[in-house]
This record gives sequence, structure tokens and C-alpha cells, in this order.
Amino acid sequence: MQRLKERINQKLQHMLCMKEGDQEGHHCLLRGVLCDGARHFFDKKGVVIVNGLNSANQAVELDKALEIAIEAGAEDVQQTEDDDEKPVLKFICELSTLKTVREKLNSLGMQTLSVGPEFIPNVLVQLSDMDLEAASLLINKIDNCPDVVRVYDNIESKN
Repeated sequence: MQRLKERINQKLQHMLCMKEGDQEGHHCLLRGVLCDGARHFFDKKGVVIVNGLNSANQAVELDKALEIAIEAGAEDVQQTEDDDEKPVLKFICELSTLKTVREKLNSLGMQTLSVGPEFIPNVLVQLSDMDLEAASLLINKIDNCPDVVRVYDNIESKN
């Protein structure tokens, strides 16, 4: 396991210090980004993702989703879209209550799509357009690394 972590760390360090083509203005990102110090920007939470459509095939309204979240014991709920741009609801809870929240959502007729731990950002950052482009390139490179399962970021969306 330690060897795998070292190999991944070396790959990531290599990606962080690669310059993009001949484009001026790109620079090597600090290697310190790889240390566990970035974890304090995230909270490890339980997440239950459910279908965001009701029985009439209409998107569940946020007010109704909040009522469901309270009843199920979730801390928060977010409306988002899946990879196919279909609406989903993301119920966030403590890891210790994940099973209970999932079971309650199921009993309320919600169709569970996925359940598991996630790192939820507790501090969001806004990036300049140039930094956003560089971050996007880096995230894509990391995401395409075969040893990487999931990439989390705390970049605030501009929309």
C-alpha cells in the first residue's frame, strides 16, 4: 500500500511541475499541494444521491427536498445533475448516520442512485480565469491517471 501511495505521489508531483506546451504564463505549481494539509479544507461526510424527479417526472423542488432532508436526518441537501444532465438530489449527513439516512430516504420513496463517503469543501475559493484554466487542466490530468479513483476540489463555481 505504501508503494502505491509513493508511486501516485510521484506521478502527481510530475504532473504538477509539467509546463503546458509553449504557452507563456504557465508555471510549476507548488508541490506542497500534495501534502495532507489540504484536507482541512474538506469535511468527510456521508452522501446519499437520489433521483431528483418525482413520480410525475418533474424535478423535486428545493423546499420539498429540504423537508425530506429534515425528516430523513440529513444535514443538508443540494440539487445537482448527474453525468447525463438529469436532476439528482445529494443528501449530506454525518458518516455515522449514513445508513439511517439512506434507509429513511428509501422509505420515503426516494430512488437511491449511490451512497458513500465524500469530501465536502468547507472553504470555497474563487479563481481568476487563468488560474481556473490551469486548475481545470491539472484536474483533468489527475483524473485521467489510472490509479486515481476520484478528485475533489473546492473551486467555487462562477454560475
